[in-house]
Amino acid sequence: MCTGLAYKLIPQYSCSPNFSELVPLQSCNAVPFGEACCGRDQFGNANNMGWRYLLYCVGGITIVAWLLRTVVFRFRESPKFLLYKGRDDAAVEVLQQISKFNGRDCTVTLEDFEKLTLEYEQIHGTTAVLGGSNQEKATFKQKAKMELSRYKLLFSSWPVAWLTILVWCTYAADYFGFTVAGML
Repeated sequence: MCTGLAYKLIPQYSCSPNFSELVPLQSCNAVPFGEACCGRDQFGNANNMGWRYLLYCVGGITIVAWLLRTVVFRFRESPKFLLYKGRDDAAVEVLQQISKFNGRDCTVTLEDFEKLTLEYEQIHGTTAVLGGSNQEKATFKQKAKMELSRYKLLFSSWPVAWLTILVWCTYAADYFGFTVAGML
């Protein structure tokens, strides 16, 4: 969509002759008063507004999308994330809402998660830090150790480490290639 808007706005609202021609108009800051120039001249006339209009349009679309996302469409956190953060009751609520939306009955209850926690403790002989009230009672050191163990998985073998680095580099390149990030 951005490319289509750019194709429509930039050529139509840019200086003529454009910069691909042999003798383009000079910047209004580089020419004497009264000469034809590209940009905002001494009289306040602007003849190179295409890229500005494009950014205004893209910014407006972004604001509308944000409003739709936050006001009209109410998304919930994933049950997996809620379980990870120790909010089992909220995870059950989200599962019930998903089931209701799909026209099915949800048989998962909070007691099911409590049974799983007890079963883990019986098998492993230690208290499960992940999920339920145990995570809320965990110390900062236990929580930090659990978080760091997740990142350790990203470098558990050479192929996984290579994939992790490639994904991180892709996201970094995408961020720096974004229009707004380049302007900061």
